[in-house]
Amino acid sequence: MPPTYQWIVSSRGTELTPSIDFGDAYEGGSSLRLTGRLDAVNTVRLYQTRLPVAADTKLSVVVRTPAAGATHLRVAVAFTDAPTRFTTFDLGATRDTGWERRTLDLSAHAGRTIAQIGLRTTGVKKAYDIRVGQLAVYDGAVDRPSAPTGLTVLGVTDVSDTRKSLRLAWTGSRGKVHHYDVYRRDPGGGRTYLGATPNDAYFVPGLDRAGGETSTTIEVEAVSTEYGRSPAAKAAVSWTGASGTPARPPGERS
Repeated sequence: MPPTYQWIVSSRGTELTPSIDFGDAYEGGSSLRLTGRLDAVNTVRLYQTRLPVAADTKLSVVVRTPAAGATHLRVAVAFTDAPTRFTTFDLGATRDTGWERRTLDLSAHAGRTIAQIGLRTTGVKKAYDIRVGQLAVYDGAVDRPSAPTGLTVLGVTDVSDTRKSLRLAWTGSRGKVHHYDVYRRDPGGGRTYLGATPNDAYFVPGLDRAGGETSTTIEVEAVSTEYGRSPAAKAAVSWTGASGTPARPPGERS
């Protein structure tokens, strides 16, 4: 949902610049990017709402920073009984440069109603750059579908010595599935996002070999309508086998 306020930024110093980034998003589409010279506290108002808070209400934020370290960012929430006064919740530090989720417990404010949601920077950092990929308020547990099964690489085509295209298929998950996310495992332990589909099959036009790896693990996760994630189904693609030979799941012998 686009922000209600586009853009209302207040600061006693240099104002940061909010923008919509279509090139880097958590779940396709776009993300909110804050950039500029951070020399004072900035408050960026995003949404005007009327959201009642219950004992099991949580606020979830997905963020990404250019380098691991402090986000210098808090979520700012104003309630209808004090609509101009923000209560803030610290988003802490990131572990690496990937998307990371922060889940905040709002149970201490049960019985109140949220009037505004925004962001507030903290501390001072000369150059500032952060992306917010998702912001959600929800009650209770998030629905999580079961893992997809039978992930199979139906076909592999060598585009070059270091690039392949893949045809993937799997058996769909149980539960309310919105879409499936497809990733590759990187040699360093992280993951690279390859794409998403609402179907039980996917074409990867370009899987690039990372360094001298001999195989690449492909992972597929089901994502519910509430953006809860299933465990991943996995399959391996060999960089030493013949072109067009279907890959085998990790651990399976020929």
